[in-house]
Amino acid sequence: MTAPVLYRLAQPADLDFVVKSWISSFKGAHAAGILSISPLPAPCPSCGAPVPHDFAAVMTHTLRAVLARPGCSVWVAYNPRAVPPNDLHGYLVSETGPNIPTYRAPAYDLVVRRGTEPLIHYMFVKQAYRGFGIARALLEAAGIDPAKPLLYSCKTSDVSSLERAGKLPSA
Repeated sequence: MTAPVLYRLAQPADLDFVVKSWISSFKGAHAAGILSISPLPAPCPSCGAPVPHDFAAVMTHTLRAVLARPGCSVWVAYNPRAVPPNDLHGYLVSETGPNIPTYRAPAYDLVVRRGTEPLIHYMFVKQAYRGFGIARALLEAAGIDPAKPLLYSCKTSDVSSLERAGKLPSA
């Protein structure tokens, strides 16, 4: 890779790429889970037209809410010589001080604690730029040391592979 790669906090114009690529790359993940999707379209609150509740529609709403949380940050890897939106090589979405829900037996009462570990929601690097250390540099830019305890919310086959290889020993 000869083009320079720099790192910065995402700008509002970057978030469409973040949301669309997150949805596209996570849709086939083994841990994408079951979404509560209505079998019938719901009317749009502003125009009344039916809005289908498919994976992308539900995830767009969910991801926009995650990105708006206090403590959530998005770091992007970009080429300063390229023209947006083609300048982005990847991103890291993380959160500090997240609420961590757990269920305590025997009654499975919900218990919520404030997390001290960083929470990685998602990391994405375009296929053409993988293997150049961009993911590692994004973690460094965000101040996250993968050798220390961390949490993640979206597990993909790549995360599973990194765990098996011992590259995410604390996740």
